[in-house]
Amino acid sequence: MKAEFLSAMVGDVSEFFSDHWLNSPRVYQAALAQPAELLPVSELVKTLTSSALRGPHVRLIKQGALVDRLKYLRTIRLTADHVPDVVEPDLVLGEFGAGATIVVDKLEDFALPVRGACMSLRRSLSMPVHSHAFITPPGETGFRAHHDPISGFIVQVHGAKRWKVFARTETSVSNRTYSIDDLGKPIIETTLHPGDVLYIPHGFPHVATAPEVMSVHVTFSCPAPTWADSLRPLIENILASAEFKNVPNHFASNSSSYHLGLQEHAAEFVKRLVQGVEDLDLRADESKEPAIANALEGLELISRGRPEQTLICKRQDMRIDSSVDGLDLLRIDDAVLKLPQRFRAALDLLLSQEYSLLSDLQEAIGATPATALVSRLAAYGAVVASNRASS
Repeated sequence: MKAEFLSAMVGDVSEFFSDHWLNSPRVYQAALAQPAELLPVSELVKTLTSSALRGPHVRLIKQGALVDRLKYLRTIRLTADHVPDVVEPDLVLGEFGAGATIVVDKLEDFALPVRGACMSLRRSLSMPVHSHAFITPPGETGFRAHHDPISGFIVQVHGAKRWKVFARTETSVSNRTYSIDDLGKPIIETTLHPGDVLYIPHGFPHVATAPEVMSVHVTFSCPAPTWADSLRPLIENILASAEFKNVPNHFASNSSSYHLGLQEHAAEFVKRLVQGVEDLDLRADESKEPAIANALEGLELISRGRPEQTLICKRQDMRIDSSVDGLDLLRIDDAVLKLPQRFRAALDLLLSQEYSLLSDLQEAIGATPATALVSRLAAYGAVVASNRASS
């Protein structure tokens, strides 16, 4: 599910961007061969019954209205503390049985396959992407007809859902609900089955109903950033610099000096803004795996994997700056790590090549010191461990 998730959903990515992205909805039937792998029933049950699931992650919607959160949240005692806003699974199930749709927001925080799909989409789209699970009882609609301020990829995972999508009513980034009678004839009317994907850009009203079976779908939501959204961080960064915080004298004896100063600052502002746009990295920051996830996965492989099959790859610029009091000072980007000099032979080997086998490092300085060295470097994100057979 993780690799090239966009192309798995839409097929020809170039055609999708030219014909549909931000412009028109589209159904992709049987796009995913094994949709249940994205959110297995066991993973869904585990998420909904986890004591880590808190109020901000869960919404219940019944007949177009939010269910009062007090109906399904409680406070629990954890050691000496009381933890509020914990989702009570039995209360959620009761509301579900009474017709409420369960929405789990930021599903990627709980389901690893969904997290991988999110990060793949972030790389493809160069923007943040979040995920939401919608679990709707048979015969229920959940949300009234509405349009969203985001674009979304709807992936049917279990069951089925009938969708109606109507012509775009406005292009501004906002949300709005509608009376179904005011929308006219749908431009798309379809029933999604497991593996089907529906793309809906922002501004297109839609409504969906589970037929005679329960429906589970995952929506991957993508913001529709305006030009103002794109420029605002650059503008705020420029205006925060010292020269724009000086207080001008509006009442100087020579009034032209104020206007001259205003022109000079405006020219400097425009210059910096243009330079900032040229230097802007358009790649989405969130496309990177969380460092802690990489570190923990690497540490598990280092400690449990076969040394002759464990590849250690440098991820960051590293060099030995100097040696002081029996310690080598290893510079990792802007950080300095102090390492015992008994690690030096393995460290030299690591620094001399892109990849090293853990077994070679262990041969250089011994199994325990080599494992300790690589574990410390992995915790800093300086190296990453992988299985040689899968590389």
